[in-house]
Amino acid sequence: MKIDLSDLGVNMYPSSQLWAINEAALKEFLSLASLDFSFEALDRARAHFSGVQVSVVRGVATIPIKGVLEKNPSVMGFVSGSTPTTLIRRSVDAAVRDKSVKSILLSVDSPGGEVDGLTALEDILSRAAGTKPMTAQVDGQAASAALWAASQADQIFAERGSLVGSIGVVANILDFSEAFEKDGVKVHQVSTGAFKGAGAKGTPFTEGQKAEVQRLADSFNDNFKGAVARGRGMSLAAVEEVADGRLFTAQESEANGLINGIQPFNVTMGKMIEAAEGLSAKGRLARVRGIVHS
Repeated sequence: MKIDLSDLGVNMYPSSQLWAINEAALKEFLSLASLDFSFEALDRARAHFSGVQVSVVRGVATIPIKGVLEKNPSVMGFVSGSTPTTLIRRSVDAAVRDKSVKSILLSVDSPGGEVDGLTALEDILSRAAGTKPMTAQVDGQAASAALWAASQADQIFAERGSLVGSIGVVANILDFSEAFEKDGVKVHQVSTGAFKGAGAKGTPFTEGQKAEVQRLADSFNDNFKGAVARGRGMSLAAVEEVADGRLFTAQESEANGLINGIQPFNVTMGKMIEAAEGLSAKGRLARVRGIVHS
């Protein structure tokens, strides 16, 4: 099946075209629109993503934050390996409610994703971190939207070859109006306002419309920076210093405050298991003492 970008809402205005994602990853993701695939692949993907993704080992619940993050992935998204932010939310909620879970580990390797759904994800992660200890482990990259999410954990560790950052919001608007004109095609748009239908294929994208998308991008970016500041305990000024879209090495990220330290996944998991079993032991001891004193 051939997928046209316009069919997927890439040219729709406004929120579906605003991304908190590494630019190179966005280009690669959008290029998948030219692929052919079957709806059987979609059926399998939807079945897989209909529940939760939580792996519990000795009191530690691991939740993956992998690939491009989308609120509700399209056909193209499922095929490319996107992770729904709604799935992450359900998984975190399940881990919080599971009494056998003592702490939560976010396993992060993502270039970012769309801004739609990120504030809801931020909220549930922030609440969860206030209920059970939460750590984010980066193994690859925590870029843009992935950092937005990971920043809500109590602490962030990264494997030494990982990249962290890319704070910012991007919107790529395709203006086909001149190409249409060369082909002798003129689009007549009927709308009820100057911004209604902005970005529709074949219509000129005006400076006024561009300014309006910039306004929205700036608003989402303010939310992004505020979330990182709150989650990481950084001043807004400190976040501004690293909020220009750059990716930072693990060493640089530790120095600028985006992560707490550099260590591999197995070390982070081992320490969390030790802490979780310590909590379980304290709980058992408290119950025994309660029985003795009753």
